[in-house]
Amino acid sequence: QGVASSESKRMFSEDPTLERSFRGHKDAINSVVFNPNMKQLISGSQDSCLMIWNFKPQLRAFRFAEHTEPVYSVAISPTGGIIASGSKDRTIRLWAPNISKGRSSVIKAHNGGVRCVSFSPDSSSLMSASDDKTLKMWTLAGQKFKLTLSGHSNWVRSVKFNPQGNLVVSGGDDKTVRLWDVSQRNCVQTFYDHTGAVNDVAFHPDGLCVVACSADHTINIWDIRMNQLLQHYAGHKDSVNSISIHPSGDYMLSGSSDMTTKIWDLREGHLCYTLHGHEGAVRSVAFSPTGDYLATASNDENLLVFKTNLSSNTSAAQDAKVSLQKQAKKLQERAPNADDNAENRDIQKKFQQDLIPMSKDAAARAVDGGSRKKNKGEQAMHQAQPHAADVNDPASSQTYEQEVQEEKAEQAPAPALAQALSVEDVMHKVLRQLEILNDTVLVMDKRISLVESRMRTLENSQ
Repeated sequence: QGVASSESKRMFSEDPTLERSFRGHKDAINSVVFNPNMKQLISGSQDSCLMIWNFKPQLRAFRFAEHTEPVYSVAISPTGGIIASGSKDRTIRLWAPNISKGRSSVIKAHNGGVRCVSFSPDSSSLMSASDDKTLKMWTLAGQKFKLTLSGHSNWVRSVKFNPQGNLVVSGGDDKTVRLWDVSQRNCVQTFYDHTGAVNDVAFHPDGLCVVACSADHTINIWDIRMNQLLQHYAGHKDSVNSISIHPSGDYMLSGSSDMTTKIWDLREGHLCYTLHGHEGAVRSVAFSPTGDYLATASNDENLLVFKTNLSSNTSAAQDAKVSLQKQAKKLQERAPNADDNAENRDIQKKFQQDLIPMSKDAAARAVDGGSRKKNKGEQAMHQAQPHAADVNDPASSQTYEQEVQEEKAEQAPAPALAQALSVEDVMHKVLRQLEILNDTVLVMDKRISLVESRMRTLENSQ
């Protein structure tokens, strides 16, 4: 756990703390992602296996060995209903998180290894990036091929959708970051600022910026409206392999071959924390869907889960911002057509499951696992003993389903209490929305002042 300036510390209620560690893969871990229900982690490894880790200590981990070569990437649909994995064996496999027998659908996807898989925001489509220098899009209903995007001149290592689902960003070994219009099937912008292979890309939650990290040890952020480089981060001492943006859009997570994970403040443009604990390159990092936790995966075969300890004020602002973004999206979206609805019904029918969302307290208890680490600093991280995965036999899924149903019954509030909580929640949401609207006005005022200043500078230079 690194040193932070006094300014950045005010943004955290306390330092990030190591909560859990998992060990069970037999080789370097390439990719990690949270299940949106906050009950599980999913990881893919050089050992050719995909593993699902349960936060409850009494539930075993599941190991799936359907791929014949290393698993480069794992992703889970926003609804939590489908897991996708991409492998060096040139295939994509689709899994249901609650199926323990290892059954999967296979897509023979590319003529080279599949480096990355990414779901669309509505969970209806999947995009893949490959060593064959192409991006391909697939519909999940029937696993049908939809389109190919060509333009990279070398391996494509990463691809992600924007929040609206109409654009994708990709990066690869040709050192470029490319922005694509899915409906037009063409590249609309290319960024050449990196001097090394681009290892990972992401959209900012507002959809207005793209982020990329590179083997040149740096991270860049571009504004896609002005096609201009906005921020440049150069704090790592080796290749930056993975990035993740906090749901609030205020923080960024990066993992590097220098064996560290860093948390950056995107509002102020500086480093907040450096997290230690791995004894090998950090290959993948991920914030949880709420931003309360983060996970890191490494060449040392370990997965670490930290509690971010963001302040309550920041969490409230995040909740309001997400709420406003959802409202704006609903207004801007076109009504889905009959084909879209039919596809969604097919997907739900094919991958039907019953995963119950957890309350905030229950999620904390699940991650704590009854043995929450209270110690701060590197001592706590290095003393935390890895949890050896108790890899299951198929019978374990029955226990999992039973415990889900029990937890659902325990968490169900009485009708009168639920109604009271509902009114209180509405009032809190209204107050949070007013606060975030005020913050948004202030930010827009600053941006307008900045634009006016740039215009004056341009006029003076002419």
